[in-house]
Amino acid sequence: MLFRGDTLIYNVNSFDIDSVGFIGLTLRTRTVIPLGTKITLTSSFVLANDTLPSNNLDTCVSVVVGSFDPNVKEVSEPMCMNINNDLVYRVRFQNTGTGPAKNILIVDTLDMNLNLMSYKLLYKSHPNLDIKWRSNNRMEYRFDNINLPDSNANEPLSHGEFVYSIKANASTPLNTKIRNRAWIYFDYNLPVITNVVENMLCSTVTGLTQYNGKSNDVRIFPNPASTNVHIKYDGFVRKIELYDIAGHLIQSNLINSEMAEYSIAIPNLSDGLYFIKLYGNNETFTNKLIIMQ
Repeated sequence: MLFRGDTLIYNVNSFDIDSVGFIGLTLRTRTVIPLGTKITLTSSFVLANDTLPSNNLDTCVSVVVGSFDPNVKEVSEPMCMNINNDLVYRVRFQNTGTGPAKNILIVDTLDMNLNLMSYKLLYKSHPNLDIKWRSNNRMEYRFDNINLPDSNANEPLSHGEFVYSIKANASTPLNTKIRNRAWIYFDYNLPVITNVVENMLCSTVTGLTQYNGKSNDVRIFPNPASTNVHIKYDGFVRKIELYDIAGHLIQSNLINSEMAEYSIAIPNLSDGLYFIKLYGNNETFTNKLIIMQ
C-alpha cells in the first residue's frame, strides 16, 4: 500500500480471469466536518492492455450524518499540518437547559507539545471572561455573571464561544499527534465534555521565527515570582511590560538605561501565567512568568 497525496495505491501482482477480490477500508470522518457534508470516494483499477478501461472506475458519494451537540471544540488546521502554522482553536457552547446559566466555566487541557508562550486570545463572545493558567497545561476560562439564556427562551442568545491561537513547540518531532478537548461547566451541573480534536505534525518550513530576539538572551528570576521579579539582560533597555495571558497590558516600566540587572515590582495579581516583554534598542524579547502570591 502506498500513500500519494489523498490517494491510496494498492499493487496486485496477479489477478486471474473471472477472479473476484476485495479490498476493505475503514475510514473515520473528522469530528469537525459539518453534518450534511458530501464525501466522495473514487476507486479505479489500472490493468495493462485493458481493451475497455472505462468500466474500471466507480464513485461513491456519502453524506455525513450524526447526532448534534452544540458544545464543541474545533481546530483550523487540517489533520496533517505544518509545525510552523498556528493552531486556531474555537470552543463553542450553548445553554440547552430550562433556565439561564449564571456562570460558565470551561476547562481546556492543552497538549504538552504546545508552546504556551505563543498563546493569543483572538475572540470572546462575552466581555466578562477571566482566564487562568493552571498546572499540567490546563487553562480555565470563566464567564461569571454571563446569565446565558436557555435555548427555549432565546435561541440566538443562548450561544457563546471563544477563539485562541497557539503554536506547537519547535522541537516537537514530526508525526507527533496533538490532541485537545474541553470540559464545559454550566453553573453546578456536571461538565459537558467536547469532542477531541487531533492534528499531526507532518512537515516543517524553515526561516520562520516567533520573536524578534532569542528569549534565552533574557534571564528572569525568581520564576515563579510573588512580589518582585529580576531581569538580567546585557544591553540597553527601553521599557519592560507585563501582560496577562489574554494579552492585556498590566504594567509598563520605562527604563531607558543599560544596567546588568533590572527589578520591577509585581502588583497584586491572581496566580497564573503572565508574560514579560522587554524592549531593547532594535529587538524585543518575550518570556513566560508564573506568578504565585
